[in-house]
Amino acid sequence: MLTSAPLTRRPGFQTLVYLVAALFLLQAILAVTPWYPTALGPLFFNLLLNIFVVMHMLTLYRGRDVVLFYVVTLVISNLYENIGILTGFPFGDYDYTDALGPKIFLVPVLVGAAYVGAAYASWTMALIVLRQWRRPLSGWSVVTVPAFAAIFMVMWDLTFDPSSSTVREWWIWKDGGAYFGVPVTNFLGWYLTVFTFMLVFAWWLRGSKAQPQVSGADALGRPGTWLAAVAVYVAMGIAQVPTESIAGGAQVIDGSGQTWNVIALQQALGLVTLFTMGTVAALALQAIGTNGSRKPSDSPS
Repeated sequence: MLTSAPLTRRPGFQTLVYLVAALFLLQAILAVTPWYPTALGPLFFNLLLNIFVVMHMLTLYRGRDVVLFYVVTLVISNLYENIGILTGFPFGDYDYTDALGPKIFLVPVLVGAAYVGAAYASWTMALIVLRQWRRPLSGWSVVTVPAFAAIFMVMWDLTFDPSSSTVREWWIWKDGGAYFGVPVTNFLGWYLTVFTFMLVFAWWLRGSKAQPQVSGADALGRPGTWLAAVAVYVAMGIAQVPTESIAGGAQVIDGSGQTWNVIALQQALGLVTLFTMGTVAALALQAIGTNGSRKPSDSPS
């Protein structure tokens, strides 16, 4: 008796994954144009990103793994964020404004959604760069994959936190900071937070052997699945980089009273994006492109 392939293994489902990735990339490009509905930007961003997360995860993992990833990420990130707002540890002294809408305790719901989406995109980049592909996590990979994924996610925060806390005023750093009004402790706190919930997820995957054992480190499967993930990670980092002179540009004041030139701020963040997230994306593309040229015997044990 013939049995049909699971929905997530069918070509039509894979095509939908690619379509959602393309739509997310398109909205990122439109976000730097004058026609983008700025007020709805965070909602569009998180909606498309999380649709992609669920669909893409189901091509690699089981439904229970997707639920676990969401629960662990939302609970731990919300816990760290609320502790941070109340005590200043581990991020620094800050508060969220009402610009991002409803909150869970002191943290906007959209922030939790962004954590999930960006975390999964960063997770897939770590799998690709480390050539972890579809192998079950074991040994040091249980630590190295979360460690690299957390770095890749902190790179994303480097690209938007200064403008979000000054120009957009989604949150306010009360004492300002050296990185365009953001304290260095914020990025250390981000790393701790992200590494924590990704390590928990990695432990879960190791214990449940969620991914099928395949021979060789280069058992890539469908390259398009991984290319879609790269496209989403790149889209997360796309930001407007003005080319005009900073002379006479608008000024913005951070929580400590420090003044920053808006155009200079955006140009600097554009450079940061290019040489951090852009480098990760390039490494991921190189890993995918050279996958077929490597033999299983060449892969690390």
